[in-house]
Amino acid sequence: MDSQQPISQAVNAYDDNSFIRVDDSRREQPADNTCRPIHDPILDRGYNFEAMVVPTRPFEITALPSEPLLLFQQFVPISLVESWVCYTNSWVSHRLEQHEDGTQGLHPQSRLLAWKPTSTAEIYVWLATLMYMRIHKEPNIEDYWKVSKPKDIRPVHPVVKWMSYNRFQLLSRHLHIYDPLTLNIDDMGFYGRTFSRVHTWSDHIQHISTVFYIPGTSIAVDECMVRFLGRSLETTTIPSKPIPTGFKVWTVAQRGYFLRWIWHRPGRKFGPVGVRPTYRRLPSQLRMMRQRRQLRERNTIHLNPTQAVVVALVNLLPKSTYHVFLDNLFSSCDLFRRLRQRGHGATGTARKNCGIYKPLVKLKAIDNTAAGSLEFNVVKAIPTADNKVNQIAWKDNALVLFLTTVFKGNERLDCIRKKPTTDQMQARPIQRFFGDDPVKQVSIPSIAAIYNNEMNAVDRGDQMRAYWGLDRRVRRGGWKALAWDFLLEIALVNSFILQQRGQPQWKAEISQGSWRQRLVNDLMEAYAPKTQSRKRFRTGNEFTPTLQHTRVRKGKSECLACQGLRLGQRRSRRSRAALSAISGNSRRAPQSRYRCQECNVALCRLGNCWDLWHNQS
Repeated sequence: MDSQQPISQAVNAYDDNSFIRVDDSRREQPADNTCRPIHDPILDRGYNFEAMVVPTRPFEITALPSEPLLLFQQFVPISLVESWVCYTNSWVSHRLEQHEDGTQGLHPQSRLLAWKPTSTAEIYVWLATLMYMRIHKEPNIEDYWKVSKPKDIRPVHPVVKWMSYNRFQLLSRHLHIYDPLTLNIDDMGFYGRTFSRVHTWSDHIQHISTVFYIPGTSIAVDECMVRFLGRSLETTTIPSKPIPTGFKVWTVAQRGYFLRWIWHRPGRKFGPVGVRPTYRRLPSQLRMMRQRRQLRERNTIHLNPTQAVVVALVNLLPKSTYHVFLDNLFSSCDLFRRLRQRGHGATGTARKNCGIYKPLVKLKAIDNTAAGSLEFNVVKAIPTADNKVNQIAWKDNALVLFLTTVFKGNERLDCIRKKPTTDQMQARPIQRFFGDDPVKQVSIPSIAAIYNNEMNAVDRGDQMRAYWGLDRRVRRGGWKALAWDFLLEIALVNSFILQQRGQPQWKAEISQGSWRQRLVNDLMEAYAPKTQSRKRFRTGNEFTPTLQHTRVRKGKSECLACQGLRLGQRRSRRSRAALSAISGNSRRAPQSRYRCQECNVALCRLGNCWDLWHNQS
């Protein structure tokens, strides 16, 4: 048998020198490996804090492509969409073969039986339709294809010109961004069943995000949720979140711009980045290497599974020095020491049970009682025994605990504060400070001011993503929620921030709505004429200038201008009801052998039908 077991229980997959253990933490939920550090208060303290110098470095945006569409296609490239086309066509062909063989039959009225192979242009049109629906929202998907009727007046959406309702639903159901025929469950390994289906596109977006955006010094690590209400082993429920049920994603961001992320897997004992090492009889040389690693583990700081995610995310960023902002889910002295060993500063709020100095814990415990004696804006800074981490208590409305390796505690910033309206016991000092003044200029600690400005980086991006998201529940296909509600939204948010803060060669859009609408227009102009999704009931060629339309002679058909139709107007399906007049008994529109070649519609040569159809005076 081997000599002794190692101190740690798992290794960080993104940092060979970072080890994970679970015996000093507490799970948030029994079925979820998200855990908080649990450490007893300490009595040892230092007296000469060694503040880490983190140079301030602004973010940089590299040269952008020449057109908005080309910028969007950096996140959704043509080569990637072409692979989606191959996966989708091969999968549908396989299903139709199963139907013909009788191994897995389809319903006689299934839309899939009328399948036609898709194309790259059609996928981009489908994406543009999806983006359009998130700008102009309707209660139901079929409402986008409805037209006005007597006593039922409704807007006519242009999606009817791009793609039929049945075709949109077919692609929504059967579009695959992975190869379902070669996906092996045994090879999913580290990503899991759901996340392995989207990791190719996810890795590409993360790479492109850091190619065009070179992050500055201050970054924030937090969690975000992707709504999914179907059955999946990777879903998490957090009742206090705006999205209580769905997939959890650990994200590092800067000013709303998503840099990197790691999928959360609640069923893994050692978290999303923990890898359990194997120990068995080894040759003598490998056994010596293992013993050296065990010795290194004894001298290494151990983290819990959730704290290990912070180290992993920072390691995924371009090599540089960062100032990491965290909330109290992650904060502990051990994590801050580990980040300092890696050359990064850290600042975050802290809880009473994270191993902080015991007198500060007592002050926090009596803060909401009459025994609380700290006045407003009082700061107490106590270094740890090794003088590497500073423990700060600041009296605001309530007593706030901070951990930091950057701030000494005596730095101040002037800001405008409003008098709080709360009447709780712990807020009485700030009430006395304001008196009868509703607003005052206050010199508060820099750690609090800067933390409030930088910590909400992930929340900003989440807000931008959620505001324009599709407000429809996804209950089938967890990877679809990740692909279209998270990855596509990140591509849109990041591209918007790049053109807003960078130096594009076009006039930058100042709002997300105008940016998304511009992408929809560019996608339709580039790819709608190439797709066959709307071959029947077309509305004419609206993208080619009318001066370039030409009249040609072809087979005889009814003149559409004589029927009152115009360029860009939808033609409805005409079906004869029972006992209705047949065409021979009703007046038919004039026939014409001439037509517009670009619009592919018949128009009378005499009269002004050409001008009427093309909306020319």
